[in-house]
Amino acid sequence: MKNREVIKQLDDYLDYVDVCFKRFGHLVKSWITFNEPWSYSLCGYDSGLFAPGRCSSWIDSTCTGGNSSTEPYLVTHYQLLAHSAAVKLYRKKYQAFQKGKIGITLVSTWMLPQNSSSSGDRLAAGRALDFMLGCDGCNVVGYYAWSILDNFEWASGYNVRFGIYYIDFDDGLKRYSKLSAKWFASRIRLFWLTVNRTNPIDNSSTSCDCSPGFPQNG
Repeated sequence: MKNREVIKQLDDYLDYVDVCFKRFGHLVKSWITFNEPWSYSLCGYDSGLFAPGRCSSWIDSTCTGGNSSTEPYLVTHYQLLAHSAAVKLYRKKYQAFQKGKIGITLVSTWMLPQNSSSSGDRLAAGRALDFMLGCDGCNVVGYYAWSILDNFEWASGYNVRFGIYYIDFDDGLKRYSKLSAKWFASRIRLFWLTVNRTNPIDNSSTSCDCSPGFPQNG
């Protein structure tokens, strides 16, 4: 991608986020610039599983073209440029009077040591998590389930269901709680009671999004 094309796309993105900040900033107080940028870079330009389906031919001959050894890094670089520009725009024009926060949502697999009693394995798991996410040491003050509802999933559309609430697409989008929804509610209730009893939450601390996984039929 040529530099002038990058600049044009960056300008288009900034125009878009500027409209969002201007029209919805009085209501929205927590903004993210990108959701799971790693997924775009890897699945869109390394494996070719997601749009635009680019990868090296030795990975998948059906890809639309691409170079898995360079394009994922370029895409990541451009995403970071766009993220930085959007954050700068919000802080400069809107944050002072809208009183909101802005950041980015990162995705990560969770790493566990093969042998929990081995210090080497524990260090390796921590190093792997740092390499992908780098949020070890943050003060976790809350949990949320990103799979709260059945939704339109990247490469699977509506064919895959993993929400803790089942959505009946044929009957007015009615919602039905699964056993996992009841389990999650009980865990949150227990966590809240425990925290309030033993360690009141410090609202000034840094938070980290940690999403628990749920079985598809659970």
